[in-house]
Amino acid sequence: MTAVTFFDHPSPNSSTPSSASPFDFSLDYPYVDNLQDSPADLAPDQQSPDASESASHAHFALLVFESEIACPSDALLIASRLDSDIHSNTCRMAFHGHIVAPIDPTTMNSGSQAVRVFKLKSREGVIDRVVDSHSLIGRGLFKKETDITKFVGLRVTTVEGTQGTIQSPFGKSGKFKVVFQSALPKEAIAGAPLHLVFKRLLFDKTKQMLQ
Repeated sequence: MTAVTFFDHPSPNSSTPSSASPFDFSLDYPYVDNLQDSPADLAPDQQSPDASESASHAHFALLVFESEIACPSDALLIASRLDSDIHSNTCRMAFHGHIVAPIDPTTMNSGSQAVRVFKLKSREGVIDRVVDSHSLIGRGLFKKETDITKFVGLRVTTVEGTQGTIQSPFGKSGKFKVVFQSALPKEAIAGAPLHLVFKRLLFDKTKQMLQ
């Protein structure tokens, strides 16, 4: 048995790595819940207009086994649903692909072989009040008990697209101060939305937030 994590290549036009083009551990890869059906497996009337582009897109599966196994690079791997009913009239094959990078599970959280799979997180708050043309106080992004210092330095965006940086907590009720390099637009008034979007790496034990 094995634990499986699916993720995609960050580039929509990527091709599957091979022994000649190895897996790039320096990239951040978006997590996906499951692998969508390949366009090649769908009937013509079910294929989307960008089916050819999707077909060449690289999908990955990180497999963590209960014990060490031999896994030569570029070897074919076939995963089966061993928990399915053997008497049912269904295919037990779950997915297949080629091994692009054998990984030591003790080092996949850090170092040169850290697997950087992330989930995209988003939060929405509002402007509490405008301090001046380049700063404001926000609320609603965090709970009262949240340690806002962990979010200092992250960018928030107004509904008009103007970006500012969380500078510090403000008081003890979950409010925060945001500073902007450019002047705030006139639409930035109390009650206007603020958006925070960041990445959280699945295998990062420090739970660092990235943008």
